[in-house]
Amino acid sequence: MHLVAFDGAPQPSRKVPSSIELGHFFAAKPMVMADPENALRLLILLGFSRTKIRNLPVSFRMVGASTVTEKDLSLGRPGSSNMSQISAREDSKSHAARDHWIAERIFDWLGVPTIHLRLTFFSQWLLYPFARKTIVEQSVIDLPYGAGRHAPIAAEDQARLIAALLADPAAHVGKTYTLHGPTELDQPGIASALSEVLGRKIGYQPLTIPAYRDRLEKFGLPEFLIQHFCAIALDYQNGIFSGADKIIAEVTRAPPMTVQDFVTSHRAAFNTLDAAA
Repeated sequence: MHLVAFDGAPQPSRKVPSSIELGHFFAAKPMVMADPENALRLLILLGFSRTKIRNLPVSFRMVGASTVTEKDLSLGRPGSSNMSQISAREDSKSHAARDHWIAERIFDWLGVPTIHLRLTFFSQWLLYPFARKTIVEQSVIDLPYGAGRHAPIAAEDQARLIAALLADPAAHVGKTYTLHGPTELDQPGIASALSEVLGRKIGYQPLTIPAYRDRLEKFGLPEFLIQHFCAIALDYQNGIFSGADKIIAEVTRAPPMTVQDFVTSHRAAFNTLDAAA
């Protein structure tokens, strides 16, 4: 999640802006790295419905993505869901992950009834162009994750959990959940799961982090995102992304999908770059 900090005082009497107005506003305002004083200037910008999740992608100078209004506080909204990444912490080397941590703390400081969700890597990471290309063309996963482990989680399972939490948030407000898939695997294990479904051998040959940076630059990713991806690659090697599901199956009464399930549902995309990801 992101809370955007900007240079300029708020307008307390301003109506809640539309998404188009916000787009123009953010394009026009110089962005700065947030601190609590700067971040609190955004409290009047975005209104929550009765229960809502806010999420914006990681991007340059975006310090997190959820904000609330004074009206939300006075009305006692029953719950909101704030989604960040499992790497969010005060001393993270990733600027984006540290910003996620700041956004979480702002919710806490304000006393907003919030459920914090910290995700491990999505299953969809395998379909990102910089990862998918080598799987399709060379039958290799080469992400620089070393001997680290995680349980990939599909976006569909995240959505099921979030819908359930927002429908009945009372028992979950004030808690932080880390979201994982059902089975923790290392990268060779993920390669083996792909091999099982695709019927061809997929191997694991990790890049170095400097080589990974070169790859991301060639794919045209912005520097802020590249810095984040390289920092969390080291986090992954150090075990930050490890763990298996402890909440999705309990709350939704259905387990999250396995890597094999995910690959089966996207089989064509792992066999040819011409297929939709």
